[in-house]
Amino acid sequence: MNILDQITQDYKKNDVPEFNVGDTVKVHVKIIEGQRERIQVFEGYVLKMQNGGISQTFTVRRLAQGIGVEKTFPMHSPKVDKIEVEQYQGVEVCTIESSGSLSEVVDKSGSSLGFSVTRDGDNIKVKG
Repeated sequence: MNILDQITQDYKKNDVPEFNVGDTVKVHVKIIEGQRERIQVFEGYVLKMQNGGISQTFTVRRLAQGIGVEKTFPMHSPKVDKIEVEQYQGVEVCTIESSGSLSEVVDKSGSSLGFSVTRDGDNIKVKG
């Protein structure tokens, strides 16, 4: 173990649950507004995971009022209070496939994760 690993070991969280791409998670994020601090929950499925060690990040996607919202969280950030795994999906790679006006969330095998998004002009419809 080199010196950089020894220094970053002190900042790594030990209570991070095991989860992977495609799993549904709830991320509890600390929000500071002036002198107040509160916890905001962001729930969605894990779209991707990157890097490793202290710089590991994961991206969570959810639908908010019919619009897809993605947020990238640092795994070991003090701003992330806790991570709860709601459902394990067991997929290896998760992508958003778009063809024209239809977008569908699929795993590596090509099977859908249960919902699709259709766009017709300014109207967006979520199915599933």
